Amino acid sequence: MLYNTRRAQQRNTQTLAQIINQFKGEEGATKLKNLAKVYKEEALERQLIEEEIMSNDNYLNWLEGFTRTRLEFQSDSYYLEYSPTDQQGVNQLGYLYRGINKYARENGVYPVLHTQGSFYSLEHNGVGFEIGTKVCNGIISYYCKRTGRIDDNCISSAEVLPSRQQDTPKVLTKVN
Repeated sequence: MLYNTRRAQQRNTQTLAQIINQFKGEEGATKLKNLAKVYKEEALERQLIEEEIMSNDNYLNWLEGFTRTRLEFQSDSYYLEYSPTDQQGVNQLGYLYRGINKYARENGVYPVLHTQGSFYSLEHNGVGFEIGTKVCNGIISYYCKRTGRIDDNCISSAEVLPSRQQDTPKVLTKVN
């Protein structure tokens, strides 16, 4: 058994050395810059998707309709067949969770803990949802459960989505 562990460590060391060698020299520096550029572009794309989801209630309206027939689903439900629109919505559940989590951290709201993760209670158009994370075998997935119940700890979509917040009237003054 000890021999197998040492052998695995040697393979890992060799693999790491091969990876490091890929980025040596001028060609390696170019590869590294390209990887950094791709990472930065992907991070920007994720940020834009999250901002889009959190900027209006289109996603929550889709979620409300989708959960009429599926009371609960997870983002890693790859074995189920959905329409392209529904598959995109399922895949984007993590962006909604991160947006709610960001709002919660800024406003002192704590998630509800359960044995496999945590969730936030969210209310949208009078419908209650649990939006949360589950950890199974070391893999984090996002889940949504239509609960129908709305309690005191429920975050209203009007609080989370800036587009649903009431704007205070602006007073315009003419400057001479």
